[in-house]
Amino acid sequence: MRPGGGASARNSLENRATHRAAKRSRWYVLRGTVDDFIIEFPGKPEYSRALLPEVGTEVHKFHFFFGENLFVLTYWEIPRARTRLEETLQRVVSAHVAGERARGEVLKQVRLPGGGYEVESRGVFNNALLHSRVRFFVKDTRIYTLTTMTPNLPGPNKGDVDRFFSSFHLNRS
Repeated sequence: MRPGGGASARNSLENRATHRAAKRSRWYVLRGTVDDFIIEFPGKPEYSRALLPEVGTEVHKFHFFFGENLFVLTYWEIPRARTRLEETLQRVVSAHVAGERARGEVLKQVRLPGGGYEVESRGVFNNALLHSRVRFFVKDTRIYTLTTMTPNLPGPNKGDVDRFFSSFHLNRS
């Protein structure tokens, strides 16, 4: 029998599998305060809010740094926009795309099945070249954005980025 084979190799594989399972279980489930959404972060996110005086609304932000990736969920109310929600969402996406083009290049801009948009871009942010993927959704009078930023997209944490996006669900009322 070869050295390092047998039981010790099996124990090493079991330890790695246990570590991966523990890493997966550390994801934090965040629910909206009025049960309007659910999303998973790779850990407990920090929360902040800021007033946007130009539109007279508060922006709520949850963010978490994990390895080289930044995960962000933001949402805000759309003042006086109940009747033109899709148009308002398109304006928000267009403004985002214009800003991304000023910093670099837009790699992808698509309409998502079931509603919403996704914009993937690469550009300079705080003197660093970053890739970002942003998804935009609207429900009732609220706009939600999911953002990931990383120096390496798809990079070694692609599974984490995919999990973050796929875990987001808006509860239908």
